[in-house]
Amino acid sequence: MQYTSMFKELFREQIPELSEHFENEGIPDQLWIQKWFMSFFLYSFPLGLCIRIWDNLLSYGTRFLFNVSLSILFLLKDQLLELDFEKINEFFTILKDDEHQEHKYLPPFEDIIEQAQEIDIPHERFKELFNKFKPVPKEP
Repeated sequence: MQYTSMFKELFREQIPELSEHFENEGIPDQLWIQKWFMSFFLYSFPLGLCIRIWDNLLSYGTRFLFNVSLSILFLLKDQLLELDFEKINEFFTILKDDEHQEHKYLPPFEDIIEQAQEIDIPHERFKELFNKFKPVPKEP
């Protein structure tokens, strides 16, 4: 939940138009970002992209989860803005098999990774969000 909350705030800051569209359409986090994070993208994207994401996670750490998620949304923004709730759900579902479809919805994997590596989330901002959404320990 901490990473989901952190991401939602970064999403609002980095891609406000798409974030607002998702809110207006009532897109629940469970439909997409929680799946992406909890499965390290394997449930939602082709294996070839997942392997490239995992390589970068090993190199850059968990911060890369945020970068690559923002990259994917940024590169798919124009398509997603045209869709309603039902179509967004369908769209996210078909991305898993994108490698095997005649019409590709995802940009080339290397474009996604390059875009993700260019996204700059300052260390202080990341730390601020981490502390803001840090789970509060329950009293025994």
